[in-house]
Amino acid sequence: MTFRSTFILSACALTLFAFIYFFESRMAETDIKTSVPQLIPGFDPSTITAVEITRTNALIRIQRTNDGWQLSSPSYPAQSTGIESLISELAAASKLGTVSAQEVQNDPGGFKSFGLDPARISVTFQTSTGRIHLKIGGNTPIGERIYVQIVGSPEVAVTDSKLLKHLPESASQWRDTRLVDIASLQFDRVQVASGPRLFEIQRNPTNQQWRITRPLPGRADSNGVEQLLIRLQSAHVAKFVQDAPTLDLEPFGLQTPAATLSLLSDTNTLASIEFGRSPTNDQAKVFARSLVRSNVVLVSRDLLDFLQQPYKNFHDPHLLELQPGAVSTIQIRTAESFDLEKRDGKWMVAPGNFPADPGLVGEMLTNAANLEIVDFAKDVPTEADLKQYGLNLPSKQYTFLKLGTNLAGVATNVPIVRVDFGAAANPPDTIFAKRSDEVPVYRTATASVEALPGHSFQVRDRRLWNITPAAITNLAFVFNDTTNMLPRAATGRWSPDEVLNAAIEEIIFRIAQIKTPRWVAKGNQKAAVFGLMNSSSSMTLGVADPAQSRQISVVFGGRTPGRTPNVYASYIPEGESERLIFEFPGATYQEILRLMTPNPK
Repeated sequence: MTFRSTFILSACALTLFAFIYFFESRMAETDIKTSVPQLIPGFDPSTITAVEITRTNALIRIQRTNDGWQLSSPSYPAQSTGIESLISELAAASKLGTVSAQEVQNDPGGFKSFGLDPARISVTFQTSTGRIHLKIGGNTPIGERIYVQIVGSPEVAVTDSKLLKHLPESASQWRDTRLVDIASLQFDRVQVASGPRLFEIQRNPTNQQWRITRPLPGRADSNGVEQLLIRLQSAHVAKFVQDAPTLDLEPFGLQTPAATLSLLSDTNTLASIEFGRSPTNDQAKVFARSLVRSNVVLVSRDLLDFLQQPYKNFHDPHLLELQPGAVSTIQIRTAESFDLEKRDGKWMVAPGNFPADPGLVGEMLTNAANLEIVDFAKDVPTEADLKQYGLNLPSKQYTFLKLGTNLAGVATNVPIVRVDFGAAANPPDTIFAKRSDEVPVYRTATASVEALPGHSFQVRDRRLWNITPAAITNLAFVFNDTTNMLPRAATGRWSPDEVLNAAIEEIIFRIAQIKTPRWVAKGNQKAAVFGLMNSSSSMTLGVADPAQSRQISVVFGGRTPGRTPNVYASYIPEGESERLIFEFPGATYQEILRLMTPNPK
């Protein structure tokens, strides 16, 4: 035989082997798979209404309910994962072999030889049309397979032994380990009793907000309540301890529980759980008992610790709950009494009827909404307490109102809340505070209260004057007793020099649009504090409005502290008699100084 012939024959052999391996063997496997029958012919998982599993040491019965699955012995909610997994496994199980009725009859041991008399496990399925009873026997001599019998059939079938992994050793394996399923309960009240203390929160059916109803009415912290409900929903049983209907509760610390949590709807108790002591060998867990199920379980101690917090920890930490956009009027009673009123979308100050700065009013509302309760000073204060706290004659009082209607249906301002501030409290840097609609006296941070405006000038429009650049006819600037005048020509120009004229136009534009970064004080007596008495620097604007001609004079003082300092300045607004002290933008002042000094560089 030549080498060429040998090569051709070898190639043909390899081709034939490949065909047999990749095609015929796969076709054979496909034929085998399609020919393997179902272990329980016509088994339909959707028709199963109950399952009963019998072992030598246990009887487990579980029934389908509208909410899922329920264990009957003992009566307890079941977790659906285990039972659904078993049903799915049986629906997919194949009959991998058969021992005929004749072979069973001829075997000296009969069904006993296959571990089926008695069966090690018996599974009965109740369906909408009847019953399916499956007996599970021993393992086959080879392979990971087991003998099974469908009661009523004289033969023995063989199926995969992985079915055994889906059968529970005891009912506890299929119990729902959730301490309580709050998602299925339509409750509107939560009560926590710990010793003589009782804490209760209730959900408002209109806005779904939680409020504390006991021991003292108050606003609840939505985040704290949410944490409570999340912890309760996620609490799981670590171990099922005892199921006896009559229990000696003393060993578990449940005769006098450390805490009792109840979920209620109106006056109906939907769920109630008692928490006892820790076992001696595990301080991280505590015994617990559901009064609905009566069995004792072990759960994490973290939930009990969370429930035993002082009720004040569940109180809304904010002193005020404000929606800034809803506020229409703010009544401020401090050393000065004035109101902020929203008219046609613009804030105005009364008395005085001058515009308020929308940014400053918005900042005030934000600061008010962010006021926090540092602590409770007195839960139920007496008149003597209020006098001691300086709340009988509060140093500051803020009332927030919104638009609404009165009983006659007429649009009016409706109070949202009033808050009074009194004397300095202890710890330092806190001040006593009280809401008009709540009983307790609180402590809040002094700095936060001081950030609220107490004088009308603090919220006035930060734009110093309402003029246009074209209305300014001349600019006089005094520096070190030297005055430099800059008049506008009849042509409208400030200088024949194009570059200088452009520079002057720019500074005039800035002056016309100037806004103060911050109002500082009001009153002539305050001027000396900020270097404004006998000042050597001032600016006077000549303004020719269509209605009249007038002058605006600004006196400059010392620099403000900071990395980019401004300049203290003051002026008397038109129609007013008292001097306003404010911060003048430092960069603009430097430009004026450079342009208007006698020898500009």
